[in-house]
Amino acid sequence: MADYRVSDSAGNTIGYISEATGAGCAGCLGLALIICVVYGVVCFYQIVQTRIANNKIEAHRIVLANGVLDGYTGEYNYARYKIRIERRGDKLFNISDEEFCELVPISTQEFIYARCANGFQGRAKFVRDAQGQLTLVVVHTNGREERAPRK
Repeated sequence: MADYRVSDSAGNTIGYISEATGAGCAGCLGLALIICVVYGVVCFYQIVQTRIANNKIEAHRIVLANGVLDGYTGEYNYARYKIRIERRGDKLFNISDEEFCELVPISTQEFIYARCANGFQGRAKFVRDAQGQLTLVVVHTNGREERAPRK
């Protein structure tokens, strides 16, 4: 009679199968296979959830009046190129040679980039001076902060 070790793809022992029961060994093998499959699905789910959590920006969309959205429209000098913020209906869009994204409001001055053509992810925060004039947008992405002054 022999015992067989059952391990996952990483080599971790998750159980044993014994031949002590003779004819019942096929049942033990089936049970061990079910355990392996369930364990694999749970591990895969945890990996996917971790990846989603790391790439996800937690926030809730708010609704801003069209007049407020109009205040953010215009051209900004971002890095090597210019971006144009434009309102279409009740939505704000970031348009440039590099990207086309919807800007989803999460506060009266903060927006999340959504549905970007090239997969860009980040936040944009519009900054006003002491007189209340919109002076620039600060873009946060991949741990970096880029300032784009309003033109």
